[in-house]
Amino acid sequence: MSSGDTKLSQVLLIPSSGMGHLNPIVRLAKALSDRGISISLLTVRPTITAAESSLLSSLPSSLLIDFPLAPFDPSLFPESSDPVTLRWEAIRRSAHLLPSLISTISPPVSSLIIDITIASTFLPVAVAANIPCFVYFVSFASMLALCSVSPFVPHPISTDVKIAGGVLKIPYSSVPPPLRDPNHLFTTQFIENGRALTLVAGFLSHSGSNSVMEAAAAGLKMLAWPRGGDHRVIAASVPRNGLGIWPENWAWEAEERVVAAEEIAVKVREFMADEKLAETAAKLGAAATAAVQEGGTSDQSWRYLITKL
Repeated sequence: MSSGDTKLSQVLLIPSSGMGHLNPIVRLAKALSDRGISISLLTVRPTITAAESSLLSSLPSSLLIDFPLAPFDPSLFPESSDPVTLRWEAIRRSAHLLPSLISTISPPVSSLIIDITIASTFLPVAVAANIPCFVYFVSFASMLALCSVSPFVPHPISTDVKIAGGVLKIPYSSVPPPLRDPNHLFTTQFIENGRALTLVAGFLSHSGSNSVMEAAAAGLKMLAWPRGGDHRVIAASVPRNGLGIWPENWAWEAEERVVAAEEIAVKVREFMADEKLAETAAKLGAAATAAVQEGGTSDQSWRYLITKL
């Protein structure tokens, strides 16, 4: 693939609302464009805040594609509902309009990048349209872990949340207050988006210990790209255990070499097409689940440790 080939199709980025979500995805769009990737940004206007409007106005108009929303009645929700959360819901309920819009875009859309807040409705649409779709999660891996397990924990959340058998613990005091209310719109969205993550077919990670353990626990294949510290040591365990791949020649923070966009694109396509890798990762996930059950190897290790304390 030459640099020119990347211009023959384009990536469509679909943000949600709120500067904390719009600003990062705009930066991502710029980073992709700077590397020769043709991009467009789906926009919903008018925006909720003046800051969002100002940010969009600063971008070349040729990059922006307006996305008319389906009819939405905010009065169906409590008056106290956050305007940004309501906008998320309006966008989520308009996902069915995406295919007809995409059909009018030229050059054709080769892949989507969607914000996590709208994943539950946009991911199935992308799957049905056979368009590769990437979920952009703007928070930390621990919050991603909380989102991914949210459909499987009791609600309302009233205690610490233990993930992957206690490998990660989210203290109750750190749980976002809306998640303590099962009837809150944010809670509904959070759970549905967490459930949609089961449609995710691959995980690109910096190979931090939390990320690798969470991918293994979820049975999700991983493309490891270490950035620094102990990441390369950890990344070596990814292919060794059949969890994923690690392109060892890719530069990290100790090196000045830049990995070309074409090289990344080729590797990502190979990674996503590797069904055997998906099967081995799923088996690892099943083994991890069994290990933390009563009588499993992890449970046995805990019991042994306790006898020595």
